[in-house]
Amino acid sequence: MSDNDDIYTLRRKRKHAEAQARSTAARKKRNAPSADDLNRAAYHAVLLIYRDPKTDQAVKDRLRGTMVGLLKRALFDRAETRAAFDTDAVAPRDRLNRWLARRWYEAGKHLGPEGKRYQPLTGEPDLSDQPLNRSNGGSAQGNGQPLIENGVTARLADDFADAF
Repeated sequence: MSDNDDIYTLRRKRKHAEAQARSTAARKKRNAPSADDLNRAAYHAVLLIYRDPKTDQAVKDRLRGTMVGLLKRALFDRAETRAAFDTDAVAPRDRLNRWLARRWYEAGKHLGPEGKRYQPLTGEPDLSDQPLNRSNGGSAQGNGQPLIENGVTARLADDFADAF
């Protein structure tokens, strides 16, 4: 608040803060992720895919380029953004494990799932919540997912790249 705020502005700001606090409390009660939580998880997913030796170099270049392009549009320095991304990409699993463990401890859960101590992620990510499709052993038939051919998705992805 500034010295120039009138009584109506102060009331509006207070009312907004109270509504935001109620919304946050309701979200936490439901144990729903915030936008920041989703963004952090997505960034870790991008880093894990980027560092995966099975990921094609063209995909890695696309991930890094898209990230740098988006942050450049948000007025961040391109060279600094590349350096930050490259630094984070060195050990993404370590950073992810620190975040996951911190979330457990902040929630007061000093034990991980099934009552065991929190076990850091190693190896391959668990994709058990992922619906089956052609690329992970399913047929993409009968599970409610549309059948999309690789050429179509590649063309859709190319449209996104032109924005930067």
